[in-house]
Amino acid sequence: MPKQHVLILGGGNMGTALATLVTRNGYKVTIWTIEPAVVKTINNAHHNHKYLPKVELPAGVRATGDLAPALKQTKFVISALPTQMVGSVVKNYAQNFTVAHRVLSVSKGFVKDTGETVCSRLRCIIPRAYTVALMGPLFANEIAARVPCVALLAGADKGTRTAFIKVLQNNVFRVQESDDVLGAEACGALKNIYAVFMGILAGLSYGWNTKSAFITMAIQEMAEVVGHLGGKRETVYGLAGLGDLVTTCFGEQSRNRRFGQALCKEKSIDKALQSVGQVVEGVETLEVIDRVLKGYSGSLPLLELIKRLVRSNADPHAIIEQFFKKNM
Repeated sequence: MPKQHVLILGGGNMGTALATLVTRNGYKVTIWTIEPAVVKTINNAHHNHKYLPKVELPAGVRATGDLAPALKQTKFVISALPTQMVGSVVKNYAQNFTVAHRVLSVSKGFVKDTGETVCSRLRCIIPRAYTVALMGPLFANEIAARVPCVALLAGADKGTRTAFIKVLQNNVFRVQESDDVLGAEACGALKNIYAVFMGILAGLSYGWNTKSAFITMAIQEMAEVVGHLGGKRETVYGLAGLGDLVTTCFGEQSRNRRFGQALCKEKSIDKALQSVGQVVEGVETLEVIDRVLKGYSGSLPLLELIKRLVRSNADPHAIIEQFFKKNM
């Protein structure tokens, strides 16, 4: 018998993967999505052919395009929406969220309009609901395939953390917890920028010695930014920071890494984005990072280098080698 009902917002890769995880843990799951074709294939064929075509979904997974009644059926909501969609979707249904709802966000990035983290935005829109974030090295297809992984669940409310750990954790999906939700979410956003750069290094055929030097610098800069924003620097050296950075920078599945590689070939942001074919969080984060860092007086030379490489048509080899001599 299913334990309880869990609602997942977003029928993409991560939403679908988490649906398989939660269902295997004994819960009944509804995926909400605005894509009718995804709803149809999940309900009729037990597959999400668009996003995770090789994964057969458990019988306990259903999909819907009608969010209001779905919210009435559960107190557990997992938001796996693209970062820039979270605010508008939740705002449209804010009156349907109650004090009984617990919301877990897996979106990684800063909100463009405000520079906030996703949980910060959610607390403004639905202040009655408890919000937490799941961060760390989490490739969706590996979760669906039951490949062992460990995630960080961060939030201020201990009860909400404990409740979601029960929903998510099993023998191969382990969950650590933290009260540093700001630091964890900031790591989840920042690592995407540095993963774009690692993709550029790969596209330009730089070696492992070069990549290792730069990823060390990336960790140092992430710690500076997290500290500036009010998060805990030690969070950067755990799953949400170092763990996710390594996965996103070097994993072939990483959209941010693939964008960086494509940028070297296409010489155009738009064409590189088209070649990836999905949302590239690092590009969106670069668009808002100046707002996020408002008031910061320190030096972030690697971040400035990445901005220049993404936005400039100059020879990237020359830019990187000049930077290397000056800053390393």
